[in-house]
Amino acid sequence: MCLTSSEHILAKKCFKEAKTHLAVIPEGLTSQLQPLNVSINKLFKVFMPEEWNKWMGPGNHDLIPTGRMKRPTIT
Repeated sequence: MCLTSSEHILAKKCFKEAKTHLAVIPEGLTSQLQPLNVSINKLFKVFMPEEWNKWMGPGNHDLIPTGRMKRPTIT
């Protein structure tokens, strides 16, 4: 992906504001980094929908005074 100079500066600013670190992954390292997708990301992809369904399930949430659902707690 190629960006113009001004787009590059804007992208870096957006990532910094989002408190996200950018990393340049050199060409040819995909096969060496792929194990992360199997070990870490797979667990997250399994865990997250289960937690979402528990939170969104009927009667499993508290309401704020306006009647909307409370934000989920992060544990």
